[in-house]
Amino acid sequence: MYTPIAEISVDTIALSRRTFLKCSSVLGLCLIGCKGLLPKTQFANIMINDPHPSAFEPVLHGVIKSILPFEHQGFPDITPESVEARLFKLFPVEKEKRFVVLQRSLMLFNEVDLFPYIFKPIIAEEKKSNPADNTHISEKRRNDENLFNNFKKIADLSAKQFSALALDKKRSYLKMWGQSGFMIKRQLYHSLKALVMISAYSMDEMWSAIGYEGPLL
Repeated sequence: MYTPIAEISVDTIALSRRTFLKCSSVLGLCLIGCKGLLPKTQFANIMINDPHPSAFEPVLHGVIKSILPFEHQGFPDITPESVEARLFKLFPVEKEKRFVVLQRSLMLFNEVDLFPYIFKPIIAEEKKSNPADNTHISEKRRNDENLFNNFKKIADLSAKQFSALALDKKRSYLKMWGQSGFMIKRQLYHSLKALVMISAYSMDEMWSAIGYEGPLL
């Protein structure tokens, strides 16, 4: 069900952008500050070097394709590339220093088998943001481990990266982040979804599909 474009406000865009950057900052710390906790053979290049566009862009493309039903016969004639271009026009994060952190966060998201690992920055953010939450960290960790074990039953994890999964498995993996026991991972899911939907809904090609006849002025 489409949200009327008139309901997308400047405040909504700003909030989604701030939330996305906050999530990216925290998750990025998992790559920068928790090197000793990561599996030895993973993320070595990401920790040392900034992600190359050839590595980062397929992840973003996969997220966009997972959120929007491009395969549906009634979906407007737009492409993941055009939505990505619109996203960066609305949210020019490439002009900010934290853009590299955002890239690294999506590269962390891309590594499917790291989902059940909970690093110190995630735990610290959880305790700071939810001081009244009585759910123990170990319970939240078990929640994520159970989600991942169930995901492994339906996904061929010979493809260990989100960008290499089949589309239906991409959508299951993305949804899994939205069901995480940890707030910062759920926020990344909701922020990614909001940024993609806002970008798509703001495109002229979407207007007829959502019953929007254009601005009055």
